[in-house]
Amino acid sequence: MLRKLKFSIGFILLFTAVFFLFPGRGLAVEFEITDVKIDARLLENGDAMVKETFTYKFDGDFNGITRKLIPKKGSKITNLNAEEKGRKLKVEKDGDLYLIHRKGSDETVVINIYYNIKNAVHVYQDVGDFYWPFFDDRNEADYTNFTVTVYPPGETNEVIAYGTDEAFRTESVQPDGSVIFKLGEVPSGTNGDIRVAYDSALFPAAKKINQTMKNEIIGDRQELLDKAAAWEERREVIGDIGFVLIPAITFIFLFMITRDLIRRRLMKEEVRRSTPTDFFVPKEKMTIPATIYYTNGGQLSGEAMAAAFLDLVRRGVVRRTAEDRFRINGPVEHLQNHEQHLLTFLFETVGQNGEFSFSDLKSYTKDEKNHPTYYKNQMQWVKAVKKEVMESGVYEKKTVFRAILGTSSVILLPFLILFPVHDLFGLFLASFLLFLIFITFAIAYRLKSLEGWTIFREWTLLKEHLKNLPEKVWQALPEDNQMLVYLYALGTKSDRFVKNEDIHGYFELPPSRAAEHNNFGTAGMDTMLYIGPLAVTNFHNAESTTRSTVMSSDSSSSGSFSGGGGIGGGGGGSGAF
Repeated sequence: MLRKLKFSIGFILLFTAVFFLFPGRGLAVEFEITDVKIDARLLENGDAMVKETFTYKFDGDFNGITRKLIPKKGSKITNLNAEEKGRKLKVEKDGDLYLIHRKGSDETVVINIYYNIKNAVHVYQDVGDFYWPFFDDRNEADYTNFTVTVYPPGETNEVIAYGTDEAFRTESVQPDGSVIFKLGEVPSGTNGDIRVAYDSALFPAAKKINQTMKNEIIGDRQELLDKAAAWEERREVIGDIGFVLIPAITFIFLFMITRDLIRRRLMKEEVRRSTPTDFFVPKEKMTIPATIYYTNGGQLSGEAMAAAFLDLVRRGVVRRTAEDRFRINGPVEHLQNHEQHLLTFLFETVGQNGEFSFSDLKSYTKDEKNHPTYYKNQMQWVKAVKKEVMESGVYEKKTVFRAILGTSSVILLPFLILFPVHDLFGLFLASFLLFLIFITFAIAYRLKSLEGWTIFREWTLLKEHLKNLPEKVWQALPEDNQMLVYLYALGTKSDRFVKNEDIHGYFELPPSRAAEHNNFGTAGMDTMLYIGPLAVTNFHNAESTTRSTVMSSDSSSSGSFSGGGGIGGGGGGSGAF
């Protein structure tokens, strides 16, 4: 019983939380407005009687539909009521929003809405002007098929009619003077005003405005037609330019990429022929962390930072003064920026009194407040290492190639606006993809130089040789070369490529030499084998802990009508509840 009670309380709390935190989802009604027919009958006094027929297709439960009717300035909506198959429906009014109640579930309903528009027609000395927005850009529902028919007070053959935006070129004047606007599909958030003008004699009971309007209406319609014709002409010209420009730029790009691929293959082949296939330790043409970054897919882990620190110990820049304590040994101005940054961070921020130890690192990262600082400094270190790589000549500058890409991007930029504006979406998609490709290549494209391929090939071969390296070959290496290979193996996480079990013995300190690591004044292979695992463990743990905290910290529409509007501030829209 107690378990059931706890479950019930938990369910209620969960439901309440979902209801209040995500009210839009909880109250959302799935529907589609498949058909809209609006008949507007103009009266002799300038008013209009409107009948709207909405066909809704609902998916799930619903309580009714909504209709937003915002009258133009000087007009008024009156006597709105609704019915379905002759049965009147309850209507609630909230400002310009009408809620028409009709409950149901999973069905298609057809609802008729009737209302009058007071002062719908502005009657001038020469014409009666019906200029009305039955929806506007505040509407949040799509209409699949939208039709408006305007009927004059009497038959006539003197008609001026046009539509704007979604209603442009949708009008069809009938023999009796009525006008049908077949808008078809109307997306939400769009405008589509309709305008129909009849002879003022058809509105004898209306109060006339003491001015003429016919020529102005004709002029407005002609202005729309002229703009449309100019738009079509521009569209044709822009399309012609696009059909020449896009293939031309694409051809130039593909030509340059193909040429680079051929050069790349030739350089790789030349390096392959000139590089010895027997085991050897490559010369240090970059620092250890830069070499790791360059040959290890641009990755620098906590293990790589450990290798970078140990390399400074190997080179005598850092001196081991005790079991687990280090001090900077001499000037550092000649070092790479990333090496100076690493020393400053470890010995001044993490360490104390100009000294650093792995226990200091453990204590520093134990405090969660220090995690953002550690992570930030690690990223700055990685950035500085990358800078050394980029300045070391391992990549070709590709100045001309980047200049061509930049120029092509600038040329494409205006067309990214012109193409969609002129409904040239195929050309827009092609130009947009090219633009992204050009920007990406301009920023990230790198072609290794001959020197770069040589370095990459030599260290890649080293990895391969380490899988099956005979012990006698290893033992014959000078100690400095052993330390260099050991640090590279640490920084690239040797478990990824070390398949030969025998080689693990190379990277372990034999018990017979375990005491030799206490020779603090010098850094030999025994020292590396002793402090290497400590360094890797502590830097790896520091990276994992701080990254986890920072990443977790980093990871920690309403449907109102507002703004916009149709002609005269009027408009409206549809919905459901």
